[in-house]
Amino acid sequence: CKNYGREVGNPEIDQLAGRFSVNRGQVGMLMCRSLQDREKLIKCCQDTYRDHRGLLLPLTDEDVLKLLEAKKQVPSSRPEEDFLQNLAREIAMS
Repeated sequence: CKNYGREVGNPEIDQLAGRFSVNRGQVGMLMCRSLQDREKLIKCCQDTYRDHRGLLLPLTDEDVLKLLEAKKQVPSSRPEEDFLQNLAREIAMS
């Protein structure tokens, strides 16, 4: 998991994907404040996944705030499960 304060591109994706291994795992979260081009980042994550270099799940501050608000509304809910599952599906099933 890495927290970026600026726009994320291929170098950052490659750096994170390079940390994956059989022993360390193949899934990671990429946290960033915001995205100027979400579609471009998702495409980079899809390419990384298709190349068998791991699954990167990008989340923004807005995503986290929405999840926290959903949890606040229904404390017994698990909104992060659906969110992360849908995000993983968007990247892996492209």
